[in-house]
Amino acid sequence: MRPAFLDFRTASRKLEQPSAVAPGVTRASVLLLAGCFVAPPPALSQWPVRRPTIVHDSVVPSSDQILTQLPVDSTLLVPVEIDNPNESVEYELFIDYQASDATSLVAKGQSLPTTSPGGGATLVIGFSLDTNVARARLSTPYCHRIEAMVAHRFSAVHAPDSVGGDSVTWLYDGTGNAQACPAADAGPLDGGDGGVVAP
Repeated sequence: MRPAFLDFRTASRKLEQPSAVAPGVTRASVLLLAGCFVAPPPALSQWPVRRPTIVHDSVVPSSDQILTQLPVDSTLLVPVEIDNPNESVEYELFIDYQASDATSLVAKGQSLPTTSPGGGATLVIGFSLDTNVARARLSTPYCHRIEAMVAHRFSAVHAPDSVGGDSVTWLYDGTGNAQACPAADAGPLDGGDGGVVAP
C-alpha cells in the first residue's frame, strides 16, 4: 500500500470548500496536525556551590611553626580547592586583625577562574608581605598574627558570605627568637580551631 502524505496545497484548496472539511476543523488545525513539536532541551546542570577549602598541609611556609623570618620573596603560598573551575575566589590578608583597625587588612583580591576540565581544581594564591603596610606592621618586636582568608565572596571585611570560606594563620615573631609567640593551631572558619590573637 502506498503511504499517504498530506499535500499542503491540496489541504489549502480543500479548506476553501466547506463541504470537504469536517465540522469544527479549521485550516489552522489541519496545518497543526501536519507539524510536530520539539521539546526544549533540558537546562544545563548547575555546579553545586561549596566554600573554597584551603589545603592546610600544603601551605608554604608551614603554619605549624612560628616564623622568625619572612618566607622567600616575602610570599605566602596558599593552595585552595574549589569545586567549580569556572568560579573565582576572593581573598584577604590580615596582620594582627582587629575589627576596629582598618589597616590590619593589608591585601585583598580575587583569583581568576581556572581552565581545569572535568570539575574541581586547586588554585595556589600567593599573598605578598612585601608591601609598605605589611612591612611596617611586622617590624615591631612582638608576636604578630598573619591570617590569610579565602571565600566564595566576602559580605564584609573578614566576613565570608553564606557559602562560607576558610582561613590559615601563621605566627610571626618580630624579635627573631621565637620566644614572643605562644603555640597556635590555625584552622577553617567553619568551626575549626583558630589561631592565637597577637597582642
